[in-house]
Amino acid sequence: MGTPKFKPVKPCIFCPNPRTRKKGEHSFDDWLNREAGRPVTLKYNTTIFGRDDALVREYSSRKLQEAKDVVCDECNHNWMSDLTDHARATIEGFIRYERPFTLLPLGTITLTAFACLKSMILDYAAEQERKPLISRLSCTRFRESLAPGGYGPAVPDGAQIWIAWYHREREMEAQAWTRGLRFDTGRFAGYNVLVITYMVGAFVFQFTCPKWTKLTRRRPPLPFITQAAVWDSLSMLILSLLIFRTSFEQPREMRSASGASTTRVCRALKASHRHDGRQ
Repeated sequence: MGTPKFKPVKPCIFCPNPRTRKKGEHSFDDWLNREAGRPVTLKYNTTIFGRDDALVREYSSRKLQEAKDVVCDECNHNWMSDLTDHARATIEGFIRYERPFTLLPLGTITLTAFACLKSMILDYAAEQERKPLISRLSCTRFRESLAPGGYGPAVPDGAQIWIAWYHREREMEAQAWTRGLRFDTGRFAGYNVLVITYMVGAFVFQFTCPKWTKLTRRRPPLPFITQAAVWDSLSMLILSLLIFRTSFEQPREMRSASGASTTRVCRALKASHRHDGRQ
């Protein structure tokens, strides 16, 4: 009889603990399945796409349940849970009912941390397809910065975040895309830029983060990404956030503020979770 082989468990992306053997962190938070203390029962159709938009899986369910097993139980049930609770207090009314809200400094910090958390998880969820673009060091520093006595969310170098309003067609929709931009020519040649687009209900954020990939040349300054020209008159810069004053569409081509030539990376992973929330 042969010796049984055990697959080693990878460490949590935020700490040295082994990753959970359960479902992990929800792509779309579990509190969306409850409202006013009662379960929300809807019929969801979930479709997941992989490389080159190849269909990976399609299924129906009665709740949002897509999860990524890249974190440990301790992180998931402690500081991550606290962060999503704060995010819920800030944007739940907008997600569910499109209620206007005022983004004060604390709310800006909360949404910045929330967008970083979800983007890091989605980036590592695709690690079987390609190497993550956010370093694990950035992930551990992010966790440490949110600990008691921390200095606020440690955003990866060069990261930018936009938020937007989505005009949905159904009672509840949720989608996420993982894409990339590669600078092949110009001043920033050698940078790959992670592009995460995350939509739940009426709320959208887009997260970009550059990674230097060359060892044979000196690294230029970090690129500053701007939205396509169609958005230029419709945005306003607020710290690290740009607020789109228009409806959101599927991500358009982005460009560098320097005018450097860019090409879009083949979609190594497109995780599109489309939940049609009708009874």
